[in-house]
Amino acid sequence: MTVRDLLARSLRHYWRSNLAVALGVGVAVSALAGALVVGHSVRTSLRELALSRLGSTDLIVTANTLFTEQLGERLEAAPTFRAAWRGPVPLLALEGVVLHESSGARAGAVQVFGVDDRFWQFHAIEGVSGPAGRSAYLSPALAHELNAADGDALLVRVQKPSTIPAGLLQGRRDEPGRGIRLTTARVLPRTQLGEFSPRPQQGASRTIFVPLDRLQRDADLLHRANMLLVARGTGMNTHAAALAQDVQQQSDINDLGIRIRPLARDTLVIE
Repeated sequence: MTVRDLLARSLRHYWRSNLAVALGVGVAVSALAGALVVGHSVRTSLRELALSRLGSTDLIVTANTLFTEQLGERLEAAPTFRAAWRGPVPLLALEGVVLHESSGARAGAVQVFGVDDRFWQFHAIEGVSGPAGRSAYLSPALAHELNAADGDALLVRVQKPSTIPAGLLQGRRDEPGRGIRLTTARVLPRTQLGEFSPRPQQGASRTIFVPLDRLQRDADLLHRANMLLVARGTGMNTHAAALAQDVQQQSDINDLGIRIRPLARDTLVIE
């Protein structure tokens, strides 16, 4: 009897066991393949969601401390920057609590963005400008949570940024949050960048847009920002390292103490 004959007889005799093993392997392979497909689909969906909330933004210059708003103006005037980039757009990004005055509804951990016309022009959002005066734009999720409609009065309370966090022993705890009274002007849908957020998050984005000059004035942060939005232009040298070099060259004495390092996802952090 040859080895081939022995193998054939063994397969015929134990066909039930062999069939069970084959079915088990098939089920396991199908489950693993399905998990890989679902995982890839979820990652792709989350990435597309995060990118849709960034609008035209390709890179963000952000900071743990504040820098001068004029840093963006000097960047925009630099020939090397204009040859490769578009922007920058200064933002004052804080976290705050929003109170609906008539109903008393409250929303915490809200992203508060101080913006002006440059923000909407940068993202090519038609039909939106400002806000101006004491107007505010809300994301759909925040408007739903507060049950806010156009014309409703809001109280936004933000904590003034500090170099030393208040949670540390050396931090100042006697600095109260700054209250800003605003009026709901409109609820911006996702198509008009109402869910703008530099944070990669799966849940709904609770965002409020307020006038940049109003937020700077009421928070006692005149001409200060902590975020610059930048888009890639038609130039060749559009790497994060090139932008970092431009920022370093245009920083002046008012921006001393900062350093720039490139991070993943094309983000530059000024610390």
